[in-house]
Amino acid sequence: MIILSAGMQKAGTGWYWNMTNELLMAAGYLDSRDIREKYQLHAVLTTANCNVRGLDDQAILELDRISQQGHTFVVKTHRRPSKLVRKLMAEGRMRATYIYRDLRDAIVSALDRGRVMRETGELHGRHFYIGPQRSFAKYHTVRGGILWARWRLVPVWKAWSRYGGVLMTRYEDLHADTHGQLRRLAEFLEVDVSDDQIEAIVSTYHRDRIKNSQEQVFLHFNKGVAGRFREVLTSKQQELCRKRLGRYLEMMGYLG
Repeated sequence: MIILSAGMQKAGTGWYWNMTNELLMAAGYLDSRDIREKYQLHAVLTTANCNVRGLDDQAILELDRISQQGHTFVVKTHRRPSKLVRKLMAEGRMRATYIYRDLRDAIVSALDRGRVMRETGELHGRHFYIGPQRSFAKYHTVRGGILWARWRLVPVWKAWSRYGGVLMTRYEDLHADTHGQLRRLAEFLEVDVSDDQIEAIVSTYHRDRIKNSQEQVFLHFNKGVAGRFREVLTSKQQELCRKRLGRYLEMMGYLG
């Protein structure tokens, strides 16, 4: 079976993908990275975190072909579900999870990442409104972040949240109760893992342990602190976010 670990950009998707992969390995499945190497899927899974290049039919059918050989593995995406993805989910050949966070914290995180990319010279040509994560180098202002959230993040969140059968997880809940959320994930995936195995995964990926680790490269952490927007954004910027994003924040459970 294919496990599609979908998520909002800057919402801990690398962290969640890695722990999902660890859950599968604890249950006896191969490391998804080994699947990528064994079947030479580098053109389809383009990063070490097995990020799917796109959810087009060609890519998904290639992954399904591998899955049908008896493999269960997890891949990652920031995209909305395609028609074929929905079909495979309905047929029980794919399961999907989606992680998201407070849009205001996503904006703050993207601002941080953009600043670092500009300082280190990681400048790329595509405009951040339509481009992938690497285009955060062109991301400068909170107003621009609000447009990015409305045009890029909200439509994808809506697409996943309205589709039944997807395990929806808030980053804040994963951060506050990692063990409980991984147990919930294990039950959703129907994998047999013990509490001791889950606790070992929690310990391995605890934020304090990986703070200065090379693993941080694969987890894409900036700060990862829930509610940091309250410290970073001015009162006017927070009010602007509430005005422009309030309806979506309420739908996601962050207002009210």
